[in-house]
Amino acid sequence: MRYSKKWAQSLHIIPIPFNWTLIALLFGLSYWQIDQWLMSYLLQTDRQADITAWQQNTANYHPISLFISSVLFAPVFEELVFRGLMLRALLQKANGFISVTMTALLFAAIHLSWPEAISVFAVGLIYGWMTVKSKSLIPALLAHITHNALTYWQYASA
Repeated sequence: MRYSKKWAQSLHIIPIPFNWTLIALLFGLSYWQIDQWLMSYLLQTDRQADITAWQQNTANYHPISLFISSVLFAPVFEELVFRGLMLRALLQKANGFISVTMTALLFAAIHLSWPEAISVFAVGLIYGWMTVKSKSLIPALLAHITHNALTYWQYASA
């Protein structure tokens, strides 16, 4: 038990006050709306074409496995790596602004999509800020899961 608690604390997986839960959920909802606007109107990407391509590419997968991998596993893995490991390591070497900016840049780079890189970089900054201010990975994780759940619902139900 001693090791698991130490491991969780080292990755900032610690309980948070209720206000951070609300902030995370509201941010996840708000960011999803902003992301829709940014992609559709500002960057003028064809969301329906993206949705159709996603549906064709995932037609052979069970919806539950898609949900688990995109709504749960992806956010947990990404938050553990970027805000848990990388951000924590960078905070020991640099100030919060530089550390959060560097992890946001790396977060955007791994998503490998130019139009989305702007949005992913911005959300990476906010996830990093939430992690630093709350001293926990939980708010960023909740916001990330909320965003991915809404995106999954949009793509799967179209």
